[in-house]
Amino acid sequence: MKKMWIVYALLAAVLYAVGSTLIAAGVFKSIEPVAAGTVQVYEGIYGPEDMDLDEATGKLYISSSNRWKTLRGLPSEEDGIWVLDVDSASAPRRMTDTYAGEFHPHGISLFTAGPQPLLFVINHNPQGNFVEVFRISNDSLIHQKSISDPNLCCPNDVV
Repeated sequence: MKKMWIVYALLAAVLYAVGSTLIAAGVFKSIEPVAAGTVQVYEGIYGPEDMDLDEATGKLYISSSNRWKTLRGLPSEEDGIWVLDVDSASAPRRMTDTYAGEFHPHGISLFTAGPQPLLFVINHNPQGNFVEVFRISNDSLIHQKSISDPNLCCPNDVV
């Protein structure tokens, strides 16, 4: 009789674990369809990698790098940061920047707590991996500094 209680207890524990896993995985949830909305396709931005929205201004910053060219060692004039005004119907435009070296942006993060917004950008260039810090002024990126370290290997994003 004692062995049967142990078997029942183990069976109950297994059923509880399986049930909890199924509930956590959302197996029993129903999903209601929502309106699909509209999709706007923009051409000319090669290899968009990351985006960050400034909710206060409605500007979406997009990092873009034509990796097919850069992987082959070719110059890529398309690489850069693009900005899209999400509240208007205008197309995204490439921001000018004051960075002096090769600029191949990857992950980005926008910091808006200071007097002027800063954009932190992962830059993979032939000299190594860097975090570039830019001050945003209108539609221009003013380069503030480059951050690098021998331990900074293959960064993907900045937070």
